Amino acid sequence: MKNLDIKKLLVFIAIIAVIALAVIFGSKQFFGEKKPSEEETKKVEELVTTYFGNLTYGSSTNYMGREKLYAKDKITVSDLNLNNIFNTSMKYATSNGLNINVANGVINEINRSKKYGDVSECLFYNAEGIKQAAKELFGIELNEESSINEFEYLYDFIYIYEYDLYIVKRNDVTDLSSPEYGIDYKFVKTTKKEKDIKTTIAVAYTYKTGNTRTFAKDSKGENIVAENSEKFPEDKINEFTKYTITLTQTDNGNYIFKSIEKVK
Repeated sequence: MKNLDIKKLLVFIAIIAVIALAVIFGSKQFFGEKKPSEEETKKVEELVTTYFGNLTYGSSTNYMGREKLYAKDKITVSDLNLNNIFNTSMKYATSNGLNINVANGVINEINRSKKYGDVSECLFYNAEGIKQAAKELFGIELNEESSINEFEYLYDFIYIYEYDLYIVKRNDVTDLSSPEYGIDYKFVKTTKKEKDIKTTIAVAYTYKTGNTRTFAKDSKGENIVAENSEKFPEDKINEFTKYTITLTQTDNGNYIFKSIEKVK
């Protein structure tokens, strides 16, 4: 009889333990991080691949400045300079059909004035589309200002108040970029908590030789993880430094950049 009571007690304890674990796990899922939908994950990964993973692109370095994004423990919107904002916003506006068109008559008039030098080889952008892009990508209101002679940056962004437009003009900075150097990454995981979506990537610095690449942990290429590889060595993904990019979903459905942080 006593043995039977002990067995019942053990069964009862086991049931209670299972219920407790279920409650704890359910609470974590409800209050903590969740797995976003397939659609959300796809959208966020596209934004990272096309825009947020290349925020510092445009500087005179081997990697065209892309490595600057991964040089600090954490970077937020306030840490980005105007060139980063302009360059990324112009790319986004061009790809998403925002209003960036400038009338040929306006371009001809600016060129004739010679006020900004020879602008025949420059790119012109209607500021309306660029401002909208900056708001959709970074949640900020762009001030009407230029960015000229930014350290190491290859282009100047000149704002012309009379026409509410931007000119992108190549400056005198020597271009030290090389097509052999690149940055590649793989998505490790993507999670969601309330309006924040965090996606973690493993970052590799690559050097191309023929049809293959060398994959290293550092921008100097001293800590090599894989050689003579045609694609990212996924079997060695844990050997690369990882970074978490956090985006926040707005009420209108856009995902704006919040931060990129080194995983320690």
